[in-house]
Amino acid sequence: MPLEMPEGDWKRLRDFYNSGLERYCQRVLEEVNQLNAGTLPSYHQRYLELYRLIERKDKQLGFLFNDNLRRSRAVELALMLRRESLMQDDEFEQFSPQTQHLIDSLLANRMP
Repeated sequence: MPLEMPEGDWKRLRDFYNSGLERYCQRVLEEVNQLNAGTLPSYHQRYLELYRLIERKDKQLGFLFNDNLRRSRAVELALMLRRESLMQDDEFEQFSPQTQHLIDSLLANRMP
């Protein structure tokens, strides 16, 4: 039986989805800035590292956000957003105690 989220929590999660996406992109751009300001000896090396970073982050972005905004995957999405710190504490606290317990249990690798 799939893990389910109450309707009210699902609606809240949809509201947090875009915020999580924005936070993810902000982090990536901050990493790009750090890499660009780094100490690699040549522009070519910097470019190659930047390319690898973007490629890796793009795959993660796809995993986290592409096609995940579906009711059937709501618990999984909430879990991933929480695990990656893309959902803030005040957002998480807006979920029902049932959903908070479920997500916390899954994060602790325990069965709910």
